[in-house]
Amino acid sequence: MDKISKYLIRDIKESIDINFMSKYEESFEGKSFSNFYVDMINELLTPTLSTADIKEMKNHYVKTLRRTKRRWFDYVKKELSPNYKKQYRFILKQIMDYKQQYIKYKDNSFIIHDIDKFKDEKLIEIEKWAVDDSFLITDFLYLNNYNESNIVKAFKNDLKYLIVMIIFDKYDSNIHSVITERPNSMINKPLFGQRERGKTRGKIIEIDDDRELVSEYTVGNNFQLQTVVSEKEIKKITESKHNIKLENWHNTDEKDSELYDYISMKRGKLFLTQKVVIVEISDICKKLYGQALTKQKILTEKRVLKLGGSRLIGDIEYPDIPDMENDRFVFHYFQYTKITTDQQTGKRIAIFKYTDSVYDEFLNKQTVKIYSDHMKNFELPFSREILFALQQLRINCYKKDQSYLISLPYDFFLFQFRFSSQNVKDTLKLIEKSLQELKDKGIVVKDFKKSNKSDFEIKLFELTDFEIHDFIDNNDNDDNYVYDEKILIDKPV
Repeated sequence: MDKISKYLIRDIKESIDINFMSKYEESFEGKSFSNFYVDMINELLTPTLSTADIKEMKNHYVKTLRRTKRRWFDYVKKELSPNYKKQYRFILKQIMDYKQQYIKYKDNSFIIHDIDKFKDEKLIEIEKWAVDDSFLITDFLYLNNYNESNIVKAFKNDLKYLIVMIIFDKYDSNIHSVITERPNSMINKPLFGQRERGKTRGKIIEIDDDRELVSEYTVGNNFQLQTVVSEKEIKKITESKHNIKLENWHNTDEKDSELYDYISMKRGKLFLTQKVVIVEISDICKKLYGQALTKQKILTEKRVLKLGGSRLIGDIEYPDIPDMENDRFVFHYFQYTKITTDQQTGKRIAIFKYTDSVYDEFLNKQTVKIYSDHMKNFELPFSREILFALQQLRINCYKKDQSYLISLPYDFFLFQFRFSSQNVKDTLKLIEKSLQELKDKGIVVKDFKKSNKSDFEIKLFELTDFEIHDFIDNNDNDDNYVYDEKILIDKPV
């Protein structure tokens, strides 16, 4: 199991309200919030935490928050009762302090004209704090009237609550979803293309008792690729209510690429034992389309089935190498996919079974990793697809201690994406726009220029400390790894 990502640890901290950090350092003069934060990370998070564990932790800390605030509110009410004999700590203490301040400084701002009204107003304010989940324990009006051990405990509970809630909300309860990874076998293969609205790419071929949607793609003169969607394979894994008419289907596109990466991030214990990932259709819908209405669910189910019934067939020639036979490969996105209804919940679920070879690549870390945040909000689909190939080159530059300045021929880009246009000039424009988009976002590409009519010279960003830890040095069998404050600092190596 990978160690916890440094990027994740820093990102969680940057998601915490700065006022909470300031309040901690004001409460404990001379103590660093960063040190406190890292201590809580070491206490709270381990690499083996599952999504179920995070959800259980979330429930625990929500209950702790509510229970503690309710108990403290009860203490405040109890202090206002006529029979209360102990030392005042809350509203009555504030009233007494105001009297002393007025006597000492003769400042009219400390005069309370209506004590009963003052009590009621403070009680209403504290009750609002007690019942509103947006308030933390440490937002308690009279926090500093508690002893230090109680204040420390309150900050610990609040910080653990904040950490878990950020993981729950931002990372879908998955501490490893901060990183997207693809098997090496998927790199330098044009597995996905750009969908042309209203147009089916390819032709329908009748083969014995099957019908196949076949799309051909050529890279130069020496590489032929066929993308095949089998009607027969899809019918094996679906229900009769689905429309399997291939004429209405499209080959794998940018949405399918997002789907594949999303499913890979959902790998858990079931993947390790059975090579399987199970995800609710509604969750996939929200990821791909932002909502889970009927139309989006139908589109999503078709995409799931398409990935299960598709394969790529490649043929590479080596005309310049005597006696060298052609390379041929067949790539399956999944061994199969299946859609069914969960008998317990009644929800539609998708089952993804990985092939043995891809399973082995994930297991043996024969993958290329990139931060998931870097995969978002691209205007051009090709920008997203080229990231993995460029990331692989960056990592190789680091491992081989080579220059991050590289030269890439036109054909290199054709191996990453199925371009819809066969016009070289149009394709070069799209490549240049995508490289510019990556440069503008500060992701992977530091700078680039055309080196001749069709080649590009690209300056890649050097790997940072975080990336080396998260992508290269992140080894197994180190579950007791302890972080310190330095983990929050990232810099190029």
